[in-house]
Amino acid sequence: MEFLIVLWMFVCCQATDRQVNNESQELLKKFREEAPRAWSEYRDFLLQTKGTGRRTERSGSNVRKLTDVSFWMFGDSQKYIMVNPTSKAEAAQCRGSAAGYWFSLRRQSESEEFVISRLDHYNAQGETNWQNEQRLYEAGMIFTLAPCVVQGQFLPDLIASPGFMLRELSATDGGSGHVELSFDLSPDDPNITPITNGKLVLSMNDHWSVIRYDLPVRWGSISGAVDYGDGLAADQKFQLPTRVSYEYWDGQAGQSNLGTNVEFEFRDFAAYIGDDADFTLKAFGVTEVEPPGVAEVNAPVKQTNLWIWFVCLSFVFAVLAVVLHRRNRNVH
Repeated sequence: MEFLIVLWMFVCCQATDRQVNNESQELLKKFREEAPRAWSEYRDFLLQTKGTGRRTERSGSNVRKLTDVSFWMFGDSQKYIMVNPTSKAEAAQCRGSAAGYWFSLRRQSESEEFVISRLDHYNAQGETNWQNEQRLYEAGMIFTLAPCVVQGQFLPDLIASPGFMLRELSATDGGSGHVELSFDLSPDDPNITPITNGKLVLSMNDHWSVIRYDLPVRWGSISGAVDYGDGLAADQKFQLPTRVSYEYWDGQAGQSNLGTNVEFEFRDFAAYIGDDADFTLKAFGVTEVEPPGVAEVNAPVKQTNLWIWFVCLSFVFAVLAVVLHRRNRNVH
């Protein structure tokens, strides 16, 4: 009798293992087929938005920096503007990208006019001298693109990178539609921090958007979370973040030694049908600039008037005639 009971339990366990394995394979297939496309669509949507918000940086419990900002984004990751505080008219400084260059402006206290404080042209690969993550962080795109970006990296690029290894993908408890992705990252690029057993929670019912993550790194860990609104507007397909936060922990993961906490609270966030004219220096009253070499290429060719050539040639022929005449006289 006992033997039959043990045999029955063994058969049931095997059946359960097969069921769990099948469910994991189906979930993995769904992830690979849907997630990259969903993230790309999400990013395209977020890159046509505008809004205002407050960025708060804390060290422990002390507020180190508090910044009110306004932003516009249109079309691609090289067209965005971040102004400080919340309007072009009131801003003391602004940063942005447009027409092939990255700019930083500051307002002169005497004239109240903007002047260029930094300007970098994009190279053939679409990069400036500033590192990608720094530019994203400075401009606030690390917050506005939070549903599909983790630590400055677009999720499809992270998943497809050579050093990425998926450990496990499983559904969380509670029927929320959330899944947890465990992974390692061993990048070739020394500027990208390696990650061991990182945890990323996604909402597969909402375009696989980021919910939270925890990334153990050499010097400690990085954790992040994205909060969303209660629901979608009637004409809205994607969720918009209401709050994005990042915490940087010193020491090994799990220790309560909070180094820096950064959060961004969106006060309003909406779709934006932009215009190229908004993403120019001229929009801030600053004279436009052209990339190096463009001015020379586009400069009109100076044409000398024909009458000048005629006068010069006439003078040359006159001189020759005089020389030949004197030569002939000397011969005779």
